[in-house]
Amino acid sequence: MDPTALWDASALMTLAFSTSARSYFVGSGALARHGWTTVVARELVRLRSGRPPHPLAGRAHQIGTSRLGRPLAETPDETGAVETLRATIAAGLGHRAEHLGEAQAIVIARRLGTAVVSDDSGAREEAQAHKVRAASVLGLIGIHISKGLLTPEAGAAMALTLRGPAPHSLALDELRLLGHLRM
Repeated sequence: MDPTALWDASALMTLAFSTSARSYFVGSGALARHGWTTVVARELVRLRSGRPPHPLAGRAHQIGTSRLGRPLAETPDETGAVETLRATIAAGLGHRAEHLGEAQAIVIARRLGTAVVSDDSGAREEAQAHKVRAASVLGLIGIHISKGLLTPEAGAAMALTLRGPAPHSLALDELRLLGHLRM
């Protein structure tokens, strides 16, 4: 069964950072039928093994391995598209692997007809340009509130624990306007 959303490293590290978001998304089963990619898994291992190790990478990798199943890879026919998209998202900056996980997730999501969860605004914008739905973790919180799966008060409290500033509202229209939902 194909996943309904593919997570990138930035979104997984946001879950690793926020105890309340991790508790909700992991504990409620909200990650059921979500997935990740081979590059994202490798990136988190690399960050975890760095000197010094990234403080969130180990926990983010553990979330992936315990909740998101076997990482997915692009097909041989999609390899060129992944590299082209990576170069577009990176805008010529960074090392060769910079934004490779986001690009791989977008290409695979396009094939599967699924969404991407990324806390990288440029990746969400590129996903939308490639007709792939994308959301940040904050956007997912807004979606869960709109579906009645999370109370507005619990969602607002959770949003305060995420990395970065929380918006004034978790209404879907505002989250779309701010780029947290690209659908």
